[in-house]
Amino acid sequence: MSAPSIRADVVVFGGGIAGLWTLEALVRAGYGAVLLEAASLGAGQTIWSQGIIHGGAKYTLRGLSDRLAHVTRVIADMPRVWSEALAGRGPGPDLSRTLLLAPHCHLWRTGGMASWAGIRAAGQVLKTPVVELPRAEWPAALAGVPGEVYRLDEQVVSPHSLVADFATQHSGRCLRIAPSPLANATAEASGVRFAATLPDGSELVVEAARVVLCAGAGNAALRGAFGLDPRRQQIRPLKMAMVRGPGLTALRGHCVDGAKTRVTITSDTDSQGRTVWQVGGQIAEDAPGMDEAALRARVVEELRATIPGVDLAGLEVAFYEANRAEEATEQGFRPDDASVLAEGPVLTVWPTKLALAPRAAELVLERLAAPPTGRCELPANAPRPDVCPPPWETAAWTPA
Repeated sequence: MSAPSIRADVVVFGGGIAGLWTLEALVRAGYGAVLLEAASLGAGQTIWSQGIIHGGAKYTLRGLSDRLAHVTRVIADMPRVWSEALAGRGPGPDLSRTLLLAPHCHLWRTGGMASWAGIRAAGQVLKTPVVELPRAEWPAALAGVPGEVYRLDEQVVSPHSLVADFATQHSGRCLRIAPSPLANATAEASGVRFAATLPDGSELVVEAARVVLCAGAGNAALRGAFGLDPRRQQIRPLKMAMVRGPGLTALRGHCVDGAKTRVTITSDTDSQGRTVWQVGGQIAEDAPGMDEAALRARVVEELRATIPGVDLAGLEVAFYEANRAEEATEQGFRPDDASVLAEGPVLTVWPTKLALAPRAAELVLERLAAPPTGRCELPANAPRPDVCPPPWETAAWTPA
């Protein structure tokens, strides 16, 4: 009996938001495309994300510079693109079944007025309005905050719901493979060929005109399998905190301090109806390598400092590693834009952040250099990947 096989215009590796949005864009453009996932859809950077559709405002804390001009061009239009998709209109995907957690975020500060002046100026430059709110419109969690609270019109989506929406629409094109190295991988001008392993241990032979690598940290090994330099990727370590407790209420926003985002908090509800806060920002940048007992204390300290009066009684804390895979940059700085590296028939994609997934898909289409034929031959009864649960459902929680 011959091994099961795939023949397609394009094979996409990785079922996170970059891979799923790219798959959607390819199918919409007439390509015969299939997605391969070695774990569960959304596992890794997508399910770890806080679901904020950034429009670039928080990056203006460093000043209205050439970098801001670039960020403006690259990311400022993303909230509009996502808004159209979430409303089920426009040229992109229909994401009207994705859960919208909030239509906007909030901004407040602990630092000096210089950072606030930058945010005010950003409202005149970026496409995402920054609007001062009257106290009556502040979220309950920020009732004790001194100074102003602003509304930032960046939507917040549920990453789990987002992935599930894509999975429902493209279930027939998403196949699960085993987390095993590729065998006999070749990449020539005419296309790629390789063998992957299915979960039952059998071999899957794949032939395609192009392959698109959207596998996050897994891109390095995949690049190596196709004879490409894995060092074109960098890993930026982050460690996210999560807190839950009876006194927590809905909150999505950024607390800024000088030129930094001190904390970014987004809330959701777990399977038992409890409010969970994901806590990122500077604390997530500082956390890798810290002792967890000290880190728990640091999280509580930061919450008390940035949200005065918040009820932390009965607080529980959990953590997860959220390392970000990106195209390598000088000195390891975070890239400002999505990256698509085209090397023969292999395209490597690093979206940089959730909001830039449409941008990454657009760049893939621009650099594909192969016309669509619509060819997509898939094996019958191929295994399908599940959707990854949110991190708070599988975390180890401990009292603060």
